[in-house]
Amino acid sequence: MNLMFLTFGDNLKNHAQACFAILSFLSKNEGIVDKIYMFTDRPDFYEFFGDRVQCIKITKETLTEWEGEHQFFWRVKIKAVEHLVNLDPNSHILYLDSDTFKYKSISKLKDLLDNNQGIMHKKEGALSDLTTKTEKMMLKQMKNKTFAGITIDGKSEMWNAGTIGVPKGKNREIVEKSLSLCDEMCAAGVTRRLIEQFSFSVATKEICGLTPAEEQIGHYWGNKSEWNEMISGFFTNVALSNLDLNATIEKFKEINLIEIPIIKQRKNTQVRLERLLSKAFKYRNFEKIEA
Repeated sequence: MNLMFLTFGDNLKNHAQACFAILSFLSKNEGIVDKIYMFTDRPDFYEFFGDRVQCIKITKETLTEWEGEHQFFWRVKIKAVEHLVNLDPNSHILYLDSDTFKYKSISKLKDLLDNNQGIMHKKEGALSDLTTKTEKMMLKQMKNKTFAGITIDGKSEMWNAGTIGVPKGKNREIVEKSLSLCDEMCAAGVTRRLIEQFSFSVATKEICGLTPAEEQIGHYWGNKSEWNEMISGFFTNVALSNLDLNATIEKFKEINLIEIPIIKQRKNTQVRLERLLSKAFKYRNFEKIEA
């Protein structure tokens, strides 16, 4: 089984998250993962891992090409998985977002892939049961319409794409179907924000079924601020202590991964207020105080 991440851009927090995720697997090596691949435009950020991580450099031109005819940015996630399928078609793939970590043994996930079962992080629900504006709009736009040979209705399921497990026996079929769904939805003008996630959900469920990975993989999308603060502190300690990779792995083992919640509910009023204050003070200039 190959592990893969896709991290790019200038936001150092995203790269730090990815490094943290990689350490979570290196610190609990079960002999299940054959290779760890990092798709990135900053391979220099991952030289610390030496030959334990294989970087595949992606350029702006590659990203533009992967966005496709309709220039949908997150189509690049499907194309990255396709690239690894082409590179090593005879291995399972476990894709992970950067804001994840290995929480428990992934032997069960390996068994599922061995049995040609697909994996995504968790089932969010059938479209008819989901309540966000995006999901409601998607159902309205797609209900009883056919995309890539699959008719979408209220029972069509949305799964979280923080983890995507693609079995080697079905890898190319899943990627091709996901791409077709994504492109046809973009062409039809479907609200884009969750299209790549929904495409993977529908394609994998149709081809080989889906099982959640939430018991094995932590995904802190719902509490990034606290996790980013902890991760920043961890790597500051590593840098100031001048730790090598092996010592960093040992240091990682001291972290209590259940101390910080992965989801933290925040009231909409609080979120709106924080955004308003951020905008209000973002560009304020302060005069230099002279002695």
